[in-house]
Amino acid sequence: MPGKHVHFDLEEEASPIMYAYTPSPAFSTPSLPISEINITPPTLGSGSPYHYKPLPELSAVVLHTLLSVGSPLSYDLTTPPVPNAAIRHPFYPIADTLWDQPATNPPVPFMEVECALLPWKITVVPSQHSRHTHVTFNDIFGAIYHSLRKQVTEAEFCQVKSSTQRTQIESAYKRRYKRLQDYSHYERERDSGLRRVDFLGESVMFEGLSCNIDGRAQWTLLTSRPKASHLP
Repeated sequence: MPGKHVHFDLEEEASPIMYAYTPSPAFSTPSLPISEINITPPTLGSGSPYHYKPLPELSAVVLHTLLSVGSPLSYDLTTPPVPNAAIRHPFYPIADTLWDQPATNPPVPFMEVECALLPWKITVVPSQHSRHTHVTFNDIFGAIYHSLRKQVTEAEFCQVKSSTQRTQIESAYKRRYKRLQDYSHYERERDSGLRRVDFLGESVMFEGLSCNIDGRAQWTLLTSRPKASHLP
């Protein structure tokens, strides 16, 4: 059974936290303690093209420059990753061919990503529509966005013990739907409740990935608060 999704009645700012009992099937997640939530990387068995090809050592894998820490790309993680719209380069348009390029050299069939602000790991695999067997630039942004769009269950939100962090998450939720100008879209986002992206608080700008050999995932997602140039 899908977990209860966190919902806030914000028509009155002082209203207590409410929980939605009618989850959205598109973003339903299991009601499990955060420590039990884990996405297993794809099986590299006999049906995989990598069955006879060992994966490269992480220390030998080089990330695409535009995905690395200090990337010049501007991207707000609360928005769909549309090239040259949501994702922009400060000096020139992003070529369409970039999205088809491998995310790493040598190419890898999957990547696990963590973020200090998130209790979940993000697993990146080639899109089901991709003609590649390795992770591409497009796969990185698509996986991060869709993972962060998942709704937060009551059990997951209850794992947050800090009242300060809870307030930051709730504030991020309010900002996310209140900035929408289309009222029907506004209502849908408001009524869908918390999403994982709200755990980022104000730090919603993509700042790149870094190698994380000793962490709980292979790569770390770094984020920051919007700078003046990023604000609408």
